[in-house]
Amino acid sequence: YTFWFALSFSVKKHQVVVPKSLRTLTAVIGGVLFIQLVYGAFMAGLHAAVYAPTWPKINGQWIPTNMNNLSPAWINILENRIAIHFIHRGLAYILVVLVMVWWYKVSKIKTGSFFNKTKWMPSVLILLQAVLGIFTVLLSPFGNNLVYFGVAHQWVAMLFLMSLLLMWYLMIPKSKES
Repeated sequence: YTFWFALSFSVKKHQVVVPKSLRTLTAVIGGVLFIQLVYGAFMAGLHAAVYAPTWPKINGQWIPTNMNNLSPAWINILENRIAIHFIHRGLAYILVVLVMVWWYKVSKIKTGSFFNKTKWMPSVLILLQAVLGIFTVLLSPFGNNLVYFGVAHQWVAMLFLMSLLLMWYLMIPKSKES
């Protein structure tokens, strides 16, 4: 809310663009990101990275066999570290693809607005986020690397969220009074 409020003072009405075709895709990315952030919190809270310190496979398997070890079965999506790891990675891949599709679509929009100057942010940040996530997992068994890379991974997640909020702000039509 604070960031949105700051944008209302920082971004002039004439800098706002309204590409209707991108609003739905941006909202979908925001929804997937929300779920991803929840699973990122599960990853951090359960220290799940150290239970599968491999990439691209999870402990040598594309689909880990021990994702459904807990009973009742639904509890696996909340407490099974390998299942949480699998979901978090899967959502990351989905986000990267969605943001690259978003970038492809947005690169065709040519305006002299603030949007045109900042539309690169989500795609660069999501790629950086993915690389940091991979290094967080691979280096997790080696001392404080998990902490350093994990914090960097979380920090870039916050920047990505802010960049997405900025794009959303620039896509919402403003009323005449604002």
